Amino acid sequence: RLARGARYSDALSVRQAIEVYFQRSRFGRETYTERWVRLPIGPFTLYLPNLPPRKRVVPLHDVNHLVCEYDTNWRGEMSITGFELGVGIGRYWFGWIIILQGLWIGLLFYPRDLWQGFVRGRRTRKSLYRTYPYSEALLNMSLGELRNQLGLAEKHAHLQWGDIPAFIGLALISLVLHSPFLVFPLWIIHWLR
Repeated sequence: RLARGARYSDALSVRQAIEVYFQRSRFGRETYTERWVRLPIGPFTLYLPNLPPRKRVVPLHDVNHLVCEYDTNWRGEMSITGFELGVGIGRYWFGWIIILQGLWIGLLFYPRDLWQGFVRGRRTRKSLYRTYPYSEALLNMSLGELRNQLGLAEKHAHLQWGDIPAFIGLALISLVLHSPFLVFPLWIIHWLR
């Protein structure tokens, strides 16, 4: 977990910042290659298969954490979820599934952070996912240069007219995609009563 308000200097290369990020968050490069993902949720730990599509998304997601300076706690994850929903993540379909799920967690527990991240993403000119592959060129770039090239918006960007309908549209898409996963557990609970 990152220290609250952790900053990554514009002068750091993405490679240097990733190393600091791993130290602060207690993650490591192995999270990009391991067969299983460990997801602690309160007193429980959930293990999920680390599928190849996830392995392609996570490094770019981590770079977004650096660029935006969002923590890796639940609040920070909801901020980055909103940011990635707002800026878009291109053809990374697995990432879309994850952030559309995160949308509902954010709405329930961290709506302000989710919304601020979304608006910030909408004001940012370019998506990292659409602009740069995770490559040596990206790792060698300075964070300042990357922030400038992406046109990163301020943390508290101003709301514009199209933000609300765009957000509602994404929430409806998420609801349709995830409704079977919401309904099935409720049906099981009802059936077991």
